[in-house]
Amino acid sequence: VLVEYKYQLSVDGDTCAWVRFPWQMLSGSVPMKVETPKIEYFYSSIEPWVHYVPVKSDYSDLFDKVEWLKQNDEKAKEITENA
Repeated sequence: VLVEYKYQLSVDGDTCAWVRFPWQMLSGSVPMKVETPKIEYFYSSIEPWVHYVPVKSDYSDLFDKVEWLKQNDEKAKEITENA
């Protein structure tokens, strides 16, 4: 499943984004996951900066992370492929 957006942000709501995040990992976009205290069964199998780009829960680093992705397109592609 490929989507037109280069980056996909995963944000939990009342529950974990358990359906959305795996789909985003397969979307052909760079998954960006907001930190959360909620745990899903597959979280032990994924690593920040390998399978997704971590974002602080207060979003204070969101613009910096997007800027980093823009400046590091090859690494962004690698993260997408690893996802």
